[in-house]
Amino acid sequence: MFIWYAPKINRNPLFTYTQALKNYAYLFFSFNLLINLCESFPVVIKTFKKGKILYGIRFQTQTYSFLKDIQSLFYQNINGKLVKYISNELLLELNLKVLTFWFSDDGSYELSGVSFHIQGFTLNDVYKLAGMLHYTFGLKCSIHYKKNNKGVIYIKAKSMPLFKSLVIPFMHPSMLYKLKM
Repeated sequence: MFIWYAPKINRNPLFTYTQALKNYAYLFFSFNLLINLCESFPVVIKTFKKGKILYGIRFQTQTYSFLKDIQSLFYQNINGKLVKYISNELLLELNLKVLTFWFSDDGSYELSGVSFHIQGFTLNDVYKLAGMLHYTFGLKCSIHYKKNNKGVIYIKAKSMPLFKSLVIPFMHPSMLYKLKM
Protein backbone atom coordinates (compact mmCIF):
# COMPACT_ATOMS: atom_id res chain seq x y z
CA MET A 1 0.00 0.00 0.00
CA PHE A 2 1.35 3.38 -0.85
CA ILE A 3 0.17 6.82 0.10
CA TRP A 4 1.03 10.25 -1.18
CA TYR A 5 1.08 12.86 1.50
CA ALA A 6 1.53 16.60 1.32
CA PRO A 7 1.15 18.58 4.57
CA LYS A 8 -0.61 21.33 2.58
CA ILE A 9 -1.96 21.12 -0.95
CA ASN A 10 0.69 23.61 -2.15
CA ARG A 11 3.64 21.87 -0.52
CA ASN A 12 5.92 19.20 -1.89
CA PRO A 13 4.62 15.66 -1.38
CA LEU A 14 6.31 12.62 0.04
CA PHE A 15 5.68 8.96 -0.67
CA THR A 16 4.84 6.51 2.15
CA TYR A 17 4.91 2.77 1.52
CA THR A 18 3.55 0.18 3.95
CA GLN A 19 3.36 -3.62 3.89
CA ALA A 20 2.29 -6.26 6.38
CA LEU A 21 5.23 -7.41 8.46
CA LYS A 22 5.14 -10.81 6.71
CA ASN A 23 6.06 -8.97 3.47
CA TYR A 24 9.22 -7.39 4.90
CA ALA A 25 11.42 -8.89 2.13
CA TYR A 26 9.30 -7.25 -0.57
CA LEU A 27 9.25 -3.94 1.30
CA PHE A 28 13.05 -3.92 1.57
CA PHE A 29 13.27 -4.79 -2.13
CA SER A 30 11.07 -1.76 -2.88
CA PHE A 31 12.98 0.39 -0.39
CA ASN A 32 16.26 -0.40 -2.12
CA LEU A 33 14.81 0.95 -5.38
CA LEU A 34 13.97 4.26 -3.67
CA ILE A 35 16.72 4.44 -1.04
CA ASN A 36 18.26 7.58 -2.56
CA LEU A 37 15.00 9.44 -1.92
CA CYS A 38 14.71 8.38 1.74
CA GLU A 39 16.44 9.79 4.78
CA SER A 40 15.82 6.84 7.11
CA PHE A 41 15.38 3.07 7.06
CA PRO A 42 12.02 1.28 7.25
CA VAL A 43 10.35 1.05 10.65
CA VAL A 44 7.95 -1.45 12.20
CA ILE A 45 4.51 0.01 12.89
CA LYS A 46 1.53 -1.16 14.93
CA THR A 47 -2.06 -0.53 13.86
CA PHE A 48 -5.48 -1.57 15.11
CA LYS A 49 -8.15 -2.99 12.81
CA LYS A 50 -11.44 -4.48 13.95
CA GLY A 51 -10.11 -4.83 17.49
CA LYS A 52 -6.94 -6.65 16.41
CA ILE A 53 -3.37 -5.47 16.65
CA LEU A 54 -1.59 -5.68 13.31
CA TYR A 55 2.10 -5.13 12.64
CA GLY A 56 3.52 -3.72 9.48
CA ILE A 57 6.64 -2.15 8.12
CA ARG A 58 6.87 1.25 6.45
CA PHE A 59 9.26 3.66 4.82
CA GLN A 60 8.82 7.10 3.39
CA THR A 61 10.69 9.41 1.11
CA GLN A 62 11.66 12.95 1.86
CA THR A 63 9.54 15.67 0.29
CA TYR A 64 10.55 16.63 -3.23
CA SER A 65 9.08 19.02 -5.77
CA PHE A 66 9.45 16.49 -8.61
CA LEU A 67 7.10 14.13 -6.76
CA LYS A 68 4.28 16.60 -7.53
CA ASP A 69 4.46 15.52 -11.17
CA ILE A 70 4.14 11.85 -10.23
CA GLN A 71 1.44 12.55 -7.64
CA SER A 72 -0.62 14.38 -10.27
CA LEU A 73 -0.91 11.11 -12.22
CA PHE A 74 -2.85 9.58 -9.29
CA TYR A 75 -4.52 12.53 -7.56
CA GLN A 76 -6.32 15.65 -8.68
CA ASN A 77 -7.01 18.75 -6.63
CA ILE A 78 -10.75 19.24 -6.23
CA ASN A 79 -11.70 22.18 -4.04
CA GLY A 80 -8.44 22.01 -2.10
CA LYS A 81 -8.68 18.26 -1.49
CA LEU A 82 -6.60 15.55 -3.19
CA VAL A 83 -8.91 12.97 -4.79
CA LYS A 84 -7.69 9.69 -6.31
CA TYR A 85 -8.07 9.24 -10.04
CA ILE A 86 -6.34 7.62 -13.00
CA SER A 87 -4.94 10.15 -15.43
CA ASN A 88 -4.70 9.34 -19.10
CA GLU A 89 -0.94 9.97 -18.86
CA LEU A 90 -0.67 7.26 -16.22
CA LEU A 91 -2.23 4.73 -18.58
CA LEU A 92 0.62 5.36 -21.00
CA GLU A 93 3.09 4.21 -18.32
CA LEU A 94 1.47 0.78 -17.96
CA ASN A 95 4.16 -1.78 -18.78
CA LEU A 96 5.15 -5.22 -17.47
CA LYS A 97 7.10 -3.92 -14.46
CA VAL A 98 4.30 -1.54 -13.50
CA LEU A 99 1.77 -4.37 -13.84
CA THR A 100 3.93 -6.59 -11.63
CA PHE A 101 4.39 -4.00 -8.87
CA TRP A 102 0.70 -3.11 -9.05
CA PHE A 103 -0.29 -6.75 -8.63
CA SER A 104 2.28 -7.30 -5.86
CA ASP A 105 0.87 -4.32 -3.97
CA ASP A 106 -2.89 -4.49 -4.65
CA GLY A 107 -3.52 -7.97 -6.05
CA SER A 108 -4.78 -11.23 -4.62
CA TYR A 109 -5.55 -14.74 -5.81
CA GLU A 110 -9.28 -15.47 -5.95
CA LEU A 111 -11.01 -18.62 -7.11
CA SER A 112 -9.19 -19.37 -10.37
CA GLY A 113 -8.13 -15.83 -11.26
CA VAL A 114 -6.68 -12.78 -9.58
CA SER A 115 -8.10 -9.46 -8.48
CA PHE A 116 -6.75 -5.93 -8.29
CA HIS A 117 -8.21 -4.20 -5.24
CA ILE A 118 -8.56 -0.60 -6.28
CA GLN A 119 -11.65 0.45 -4.36
CA GLY A 120 -10.24 3.95 -3.82
CA PHE A 121 -10.98 4.86 -7.44
CA THR A 122 -14.22 5.74 -9.20
CA LEU A 123 -15.98 3.13 -11.33
CA ASN A 124 -15.02 5.15 -14.39
CA ASP A 125 -11.34 4.78 -13.46
CA VAL A 126 -11.77 1.07 -12.71
CA TYR A 127 -13.26 0.52 -16.17
CA LYS A 128 -10.48 2.63 -17.70
CA LEU A 129 -7.83 0.43 -16.03
CA ALA A 130 -9.60 -2.80 -17.00
CA GLY A 131 -9.76 -1.59 -20.59
CA MET A 132 -6.03 -0.85 -20.57
CA LEU A 133 -5.26 -4.31 -19.17
CA HIS A 134 -7.18 -5.82 -22.07
CA TYR A 135 -5.81 -3.45 -24.70
CA THR A 136 -2.16 -3.48 -23.57
CA PHE A 137 -1.74 -7.09 -22.44
CA GLY A 138 -4.70 -8.98 -23.94
CA LEU A 139 -6.04 -9.94 -20.49
CA LYS A 140 -9.70 -10.88 -20.14
CA CYS A 141 -11.11 -8.87 -17.24
CA SER A 142 -14.38 -8.27 -15.48
CA ILE A 143 -15.42 -5.78 -12.84
CA HIS A 144 -16.73 -7.14 -9.54
CA TYR A 145 -18.64 -4.74 -7.34
CA LYS A 146 -17.83 -4.53 -3.66
CA LYS A 147 -19.47 -2.58 -0.86
CA ASN A 148 -20.15 1.11 -1.47
CA ASN A 149 -20.47 0.30 -5.19
CA LYS A 150 -16.68 0.23 -5.61
CA GLY A 151 -15.19 -1.94 -8.32
CA VAL A 152 -12.46 -4.56 -8.26
CA ILE A 153 -10.78 -5.74 -11.46
CA TYR A 154 -10.87 -9.52 -11.82
CA ILE A 155 -8.53 -11.26 -14.28
CA LYS A 156 -10.46 -14.26 -15.56
CA ALA A 157 -9.19 -17.83 -15.29
CA LYS A 158 -8.70 -18.16 -19.06
CA SER A 159 -6.19 -15.28 -18.89
CA MET A 160 -4.21 -16.70 -15.96
CA PRO A 161 -1.54 -18.49 -18.05
CA LEU A 162 -0.91 -15.24 -19.93
CA PHE A 163 -1.00 -13.14 -16.75
CA LYS A 164 1.50 -15.41 -14.99
CA SER A 165 3.82 -15.39 -17.99
CA LEU A 166 3.79 -11.58 -17.91
CA VAL A 167 4.40 -10.97 -14.20
CA ILE A 168 6.43 -13.92 -12.87
CA PRO A 169 9.71 -12.82 -14.53
CA PHE A 170 9.51 -9.50 -12.66
CA MET A 171 7.97 -10.60 -9.33
CA HIS A 172 9.95 -10.60 -6.15
CA PRO A 173 10.08 -14.25 -4.98
CA SER A 174 8.43 -13.37 -1.65
CA MET A 175 5.28 -12.26 -3.47
CA LEU A 176 4.72 -15.41 -5.55
CA TYR A 177 2.26 -16.58 -2.88
CA LYS A 178 -0.21 -14.13 -4.47
CA LEU A 179 -0.28 -16.50 -7.45
CA LYS A 180 -0.61 -19.59 -5.23
CA MET A 181 3.00 -20.52 -6.00
